Amino acid sequence: MKSAFSKKASPEVRLVWAFALWDFDGDDLIGIPDVKCGVDLITNSTTYINETALPLKEDDLLEMLDPYELEEIAKAVILEIDPEGHGIDFLAFKGAVDKMPDFLFNFGMPT
Repeated sequence: MKSAFSKKASPEVRLVWAFALWDFDGDDLIGIPDVKCGVDLITNSTTYINETALPLKEDDLLEMLDPYELEEIAKAVILEIDPEGHGIDFLAFKGAVDKMPDFLFNFGMPT
């Protein structure tokens, strides 16, 4: 897997892995639950708190996203890429990434 994050990996390989990282349930669609899970993990929010990996401090609870905020963020992300709200398939994901030229350049491990 490390080679998929190498800057030497082809853009196609990095694109496939970027999609897979957001498809948490493995159904080949990035849906609202997938985005919620990803945002939750990135922000150490309420649903998937792992205190062993990320110990909480007293002030952390004040800064976490509540379930409503998490849902609204996920809906907005999905609707930005998929206005019909069916979920983001690989081609729609690729289309969104194509509009962000820095994405694949920055998606990888530093060398």
